[in-house]
Amino acid sequence: MIGISLTNPFFQIDSTYMIIIEPSFLINSSPLVKTYTLEEFFDLPEPTDHSKLELIHGVLYMSPMPDWRHSTIVEIINRALLTFIIHSKSKGKLYSPRAGIKTGTHTWVEPDLFYLSSELLNSFSGEMPHTADIVIEVLSLSTEKYDKTTKADTYEALDIRELWLVDPQDKTIEIRENLSSNKKWEKRVVYEMGDTLQSKILEGFELLIGEVFKN
Repeated sequence: MIGISLTNPFFQIDSTYMIIIEPSFLINSSPLVKTYTLEEFFDLPEPTDHSKLELIHGVLYMSPMPDWRHSTIVEIINRALLTFIIHSKSKGKLYSPRAGIKTGTHTWVEPDLFYLSSELLNSFSGEMPHTADIVIEVLSLSTEKYDKTTKADTYEALDIRELWLVDPQDKTIEIRENLSSNKKWEKRVVYEMGDTLQSKILEGFELLIGEVFKN
């Protein structure tokens, strides 16, 4: 079950400081969970085990460092998208891990990859992005429920236009679409082995699902 960290060595704070992402992850809405501002969040030390920290509405979440398979899939998708962006002469930008999306004073999430069109980039006027055109999350056994519920709900509220949920276990990619900017997923499409993924945001982009999971 989900637990509140009691003994994590890199923070010697009280026992309610974060929610640990586990395979059986459930939402914990206990009022005892400590909340943080972004200023406090950015002052926290880096976890010694390289776990990823994210802040959602003031609640601190920690997910374990992904395995090599996860990293390989991120690299395959990253390479395919970069190749398309370069060849199509798109003025948009693709951001890789450790870049983040910030909103308000209490939320910071780090997708595996995210894409900003030139129009969206220009609207930020040099500020940190608070939304994105495409967000990509590669699931793992430890983060699957978190990515598909808490984090996906957060992306929905942030008006992300396309969310890709890449599942190495089922060898599928689910795309959730919000093309009307109404903070609500309007459509879900699941691509399986043998299918070709197509993006509504990156017109002309195609990705063979078999190429993503070939290793």
